[in-house]
This record gives sequence, structure tokens and C-alpha cells, in this order.
Amino acid sequence: MRILGSCITYLFGILVVAGLPYGTAARWGTKASNAPVPRSGQISPGTIIERVLCLADPAQSYALYLPSGYTPQKAWPIIYAFDAGARGSLPVERFREAAETYGHIIVGSNNSRNGPWGPNFAAAEAMWTDTHARFSLDTNRVYATGFSGGARVACEVAYKPRYKVAGVIAHGAGFRQGHGPSINTPFIFFGTAGNEDFNLLELQDLQQTLDTYGIANGLVTFDGPHDWAPDTVCTAAVEWMELLAMKTGRCQPDERLIELIYEKRLNQARMLEKSGDFSGAFKEYQAIILDFTGLRDVADARDKATQLEAAKEVKRAKRREAKRRDGEREVLDSVGRHFAAILNPTLRSEAVRAILKIARKNAVSGDRKSTPEERHRNARIRNYITMLAYTNGAAYLEKEYYPEAVVVFELWTEIEPEQHVPYYYLARAYSTSGECVKALQALESAVEKGFNDLALMERDPYLVSLSREERYQQLVRRLEGTP
Repeated sequence: MRILGSCITYLFGILVVAGLPYGTAARWGTKASNAPVPRSGQISPGTIIERVLCLADPAQSYALYLPSGYTPQKAWPIIYAFDAGARGSLPVERFREAAETYGHIIVGSNNSRNGPWGPNFAAAEAMWTDTHARFSLDTNRVYATGFSGGARVACEVAYKPRYKVAGVIAHGAGFRQGHGPSINTPFIFFGTAGNEDFNLLELQDLQQTLDTYGIANGLVTFDGPHDWAPDTVCTAAVEWMELLAMKTGRCQPDERLIELIYEKRLNQARMLEKSGDFSGAFKEYQAIILDFTGLRDVADARDKATQLEAAKEVKRAKRREAKRRDGEREVLDSVGRHFAAILNPTLRSEAVRAILKIARKNAVSGDRKSTPEERHRNARIRNYITMLAYTNGAAYLEKEYYPEAVVVFELWTEIEPEQHVPYYYLARAYSTSGECVKALQALESAVEKGFNDLALMERDPYLVSLSREERYQQLVRRLEGTP
């Protein structure tokens, strides 16, 4: 199944991955005060609460949405959410509509983030323990969701028998490396990714692996980069989980809901077919057959799938898709090898030139000769390069590999010369390398290109050596808005 949603900038996506205290996420949905809530009796259904302190461990907290009809006399399904940057309210906002429509509790950890596994497992345990103490839960319908590294946390949590997770909704990433699916994977899986997400290929490959093991799965793409899916896709994911819960006996079948979802999915397939996307329509008809068999008659979807499978357009599309994936995989692998070579002084210059060549070759442009899919592919490759520039450079700074950090961040500024974030990180690298003049030049460039977080700059330990310089003080005054 495939749904198109709204697009956001990749720049924000990469900051989310890092969990940086930098920039502001777009927020929407009904909200309440973020004051700590100590007891369930003070929690108002139908309102997003940004910070509920865990009773057994007040250092842990989570954002919460209880459906407006919540009552403890009924057992309710629950979704545990893990963001890459400890922004618990963001997934709660994205899933609020689905939670209200289908009667799910949604909670998002304010502690879990990309990083060591121990703190993430502690956050999951704290949420699980607290929600089981506060609320009436349907233990047959416990779900986990996450974005980027949080998606991998959700999969790891789902493997733990204690939590009895029935399904995972993973945004922008799949399983932890070395902990992939197997014949014994005890949960179903629904993946989402933007069409410019550097992890889209991973999720497409994962779907094939899940099919091999006979694990029920879905995959939705939307317009955008590496990010949480929009609320429409989150709702589709919950609908799918509801459908599979009815199919597997985790809840009583609701004939009205089955028909409603079936007609919606069938209309999506018909729209794809009408638009000329016969391959997409074929995949959707196939998914409908798999998802609804055992719940209702699927003869109309089966007839359409059989008809399209024989079409030349679908056969050609399959071959093109396989070729596209192989080519994209080869490019991404080569980018990874070139970044690894930067650690070798004798290979460094050649590696940087090779990365720049790939980035320029895959520049995202408005060339009318390129197809939308070619432009999305180019964006995925460039976004992958940008992601590696950030993650590798940040790791080198932490390990005090300052020359290597400078090289990587200089490379980043060449790839994204109009963005302020690469220049800010380059300033950090120059500063720690003792190159004060270059650090100030980079910091000035960051401010000129839009950096305006004075509080972050003043508390940044990597920039302490610059703080007494007059040029630094001029930047402070500029950001303060004083002469």
C-alpha cells in the first residue's frame, strides 16, 4: 500500500536523527499543560499531555493521549512510541487522530533517543510499568512504534516476551543490525518511509525478507525525507493493525470496519490504476488479498491482480525496480566505503573527491528530462551522504579525531553550501583543532546563513576557546539584536 503525504525539509530530518537541542519541530494537535501529572485521576481524556512522570521513577516521563471515551471499565489497546530525539509528544501528535478514531492509548517516551541501548530499554520498562499501573490495557493489542533509531528500539522492545507486543510500526528504519527477522519473530511489522529517505531501500529489502518468513507486513511511502510519517499514514498503519488483530483473533471482527477499510484500500488501488501506475496498483491489489483473506471475499481484488500481473507494463516495472534497487545499493555502498577511507591519510583526498563527485552527479534539480523517481533517488543518495557527513564528523569530534572531523565538515559545507548547520559544525571542529581564525569564519558563515541559537552557541563546549575573541562577541551582539 502507498500513501502520499506532506513534505518537510531534510535539514530538520537530519537534526531529528541526532537528537540535537537545535531548531524547533513543527507541532500540531490538541495540547494541554506540560506540567507533571502524578496520578491517573488527574489525566484528562481527549487531550495531549506532554509530560507524565512515571510513579516508580520520576526521572522518566512520557507524553500521553487517552481517547476521549476512555474509561477504566474497558481494556484499551496501547501504542508505545520511541523518538530518535526524546520528543515524546511528536509521535503522540502524529497518532492522535488514529488513537481517537480506533480507541488506542498512545504514549511517547521523553527519555528514549538515538544512543546506547541501556537507557532506551530503561525508558521502555518505565513506560510499560507506569501505564500498566495507571490504565486498563488490552494485553492482546500492545504495539510499539518509533522513528529512525527509535524504530530499531521498537523492534528490540517487541522481541522481549514481557511486553507481549503484537506489532511494530517503524518509521524510517527497520530492525537493529544483527537482530533481523526470522521464522520465530513474534510480531507483525508495518514500515513507513519518505520517498527521499536514505533508508527507503532498507525497508524495501526488509519487506522481501518478511515475505520470505511469512510475517505479515505492510510498507507505505510518502512525500518527504527521513522523518515520522504524517498523521494520515499513521492512521493507515493503525487501521492495518486493527485489521490484522481481527484476522488473528486478538479482537472481535467488526464487519462494518472491515468493509470500510476494504473499500478505502480498493479505491486506492483503483486510483493508482487510473493514474497509469499499474505496478503500484498491482502491489496494492496483492496486499489487499493478503490482508483481507479470511475476513471477507476478495474475488474482485484477486481478479484485478491476475489481470495486471499479465500486463507488460507491470513486468517491465518489476525489472526496472530490481535494476534501480541494485544500482542505488551499489552507490550507497560505495559512499560508505569512501567515508571509511577518510580515516586513512593516504586515501583521504581521493575519498573526498569521490564523495563530491557522487554528490554532484546526484544533484537534485528541476531537470525536465529526469523522472520523479530519478529525482527522489538522487535526493536519497545526497541525503545519505549528508547523514554520513554529520554522523561521522560528530563521532570524530567525540573521539578527538579533529583533522578528520575538519575534513568531513568541510566536505559537508561543499555539498550543502547554503545550509547553516554544516558551517556551525565546521566551526566546532576548527575550534577544537586550535584554528581560531577559521573557526570564527565558519561561525560567521553559519550566522549569515541563518543560525540564530545564541543559547546553544554560548553553552557549546567546543566553542569555549572563541568566547573571548572580539569577532565572537560581535556575533553574540548580532544574535542578541544589540549594536
